[in-house]
Amino acid sequence: LARDDGMLQSRGVMAFTWTSACDKKQGKREFTLHGLQFEMVMIAAALAYARCNKATALFETIRTEEDFEPIAKKVAVLYRSAAGLSDYIAETILPLPTLPYSRPLEVLPDFHRALSLIFRCCAQQVCIRQAHRRSLSQQLIGRLYIGASELLSGAEGRLSALVNDKGDLCPHMRSYTAGGPKHLMAVGLFHAGRAAWD
Repeated sequence: LARDDGMLQSRGVMAFTWTSACDKKQGKREFTLHGLQFEMVMIAAALAYARCNKATALFETIRTEEDFEPIAKKVAVLYRSAAGLSDYIAETILPLPTLPYSRPLEVLPDFHRALSLIFRCCAQQVCIRQAHRRSLSQQLIGRLYIGASELLSGAEGRLSALVNDKGDLCPHMRSYTAGGPKHLMAVGLFHAGRAAWD
């Protein structure tokens, strides 16, 4: 309800119900928590997911060489914006005053810190594509791959720190953060090796 000064005022305890986008049972489990802070977290998280999804969909629209540069720049900005939102949630909105046993991953600060690193890794991979396209040095390309690997490895470390909640994480995300760093590091070392050989 709105007061005379335009601010919101609750006449009782407000309950909000959401599903978690990264839950192992995506969309099938509902979580009800009380308070506007929970609602703010979930709205901001939904916006971060939307920006990530928009970036991915936009990248897939590239059809010609002329399309690449302008679209790639927009995609990288969207990924970085999603990362910034995740940082904001982790550092400014969270933590919630109390956490029930059954809760979505989105109410955990370390989950958003991990998401931020994943989004930054996605932006880094756009830079890698640009570097390949511009035929930049093998050494630089190798460093970009290794940097992306370190970002994803950092995300895996954050997710591992969740301990009791990690089992609720979507299996696709778990496999991506577990195997992705190794793949990116291997490719980075391959390019670094070629640079050293040349």
